[in-house]
Amino acid sequence: MRKELEAKHQQEIILYMNKNYFKTHIIFSVPNEIPYPLPPKIMVDILSRLQQNGLLKGASDLVILCPDKRYITVEVKTSTGSQSPEQIIFQKRVELINGNYFLVRSLEDFIKQVVPIL
Repeated sequence: MRKELEAKHQQEIILYMNKNYFKTHIIFSVPNEIPYPLPPKIMVDILSRLQQNGLLKGASDLVILCPDKRYITVEVKTSTGSQSPEQIIFQKRVELINGNYFLVRSLEDFIKQVVPIL
């Protein structure tokens, strides 16, 4: 249920951005999860292939490219969701290189936190 709610929030954010900022910004998702349920052998094979192709554990759900060459990373959580240790490391790495990292819990939260800096 929690993953479905996160996915719903993420879809709302994508729709909002594409409706309001399509000509000036690029937003895309980072597919960093394997859809469940899959047999363990298939999951191991998929995970191995994704890691070989650059999968980064903890990477944010969304990336926004801005016209002034900035980028924004957005982690989407439910109202009670928390970051994994890998997500915290990713956030620190983004901030270390002066990137913008946001944790949002709804479209309204995204509009309040992220939209003002677009």
